[in-house]
Amino acid sequence: MTAQNPPGIRPISTKEAQPYLWIEKPSVRRIREAFEHTTFLDQALAVYLALCELASDRESPTFTESKRNISARSGVKERRAAEILNRFKAIGLLSWTQNTISGTKELGPNTYSLLGGKKGEKPPPRTQCTTYGKNRKRENCRDIEEQEKNSLKNPLEGSLPKERQSLGVTIIAP
Repeated sequence: MTAQNPPGIRPISTKEAQPYLWIEKPSVRRIREAFEHTTFLDQALAVYLALCELASDRESPTFTESKRNISARSGVKERRAAEILNRFKAIGLLSWTQNTISGTKELGPNTYSLLGGKKGEKPPPRTQCTTYGKNRKRENCRDIEEQEKNSLKNPLEGSLPKERQSLGVTIIAP
């Protein structure tokens, strides 16, 4: 059985598809973690979206752009956008080189490089993880990842009678 589309709405075929951009989920999660206790998480996400759009437009994760244009594209004031860019650099999402205008000492637009999270890459050492539930204690992400890795080991190993352990069955508790 196929899902029905609302009247007047049809799926886009691959022939009709418009260009799109790719945003890595680990990078978005890193931004959420780094900005969750600020009043400008929405602006940080807007700046990152603008950076990804610029990279997509240039078909490269490295591109040259002024902070003014990044600010305009994101809809975030230039001073706040600069603060966000600095934090992106601090959490390892972005790097840049400061360019100068040829023959002068005047600063030109920066050359930015998006540093997406590689598969299995851990967050920076001091990134705080979001915690849920009654225990609101904040822990370092690396500590949490280590706990999760250790919890995947068979918790019942050694607690079963020897005749049941020899069956070659691994029991994983929920």
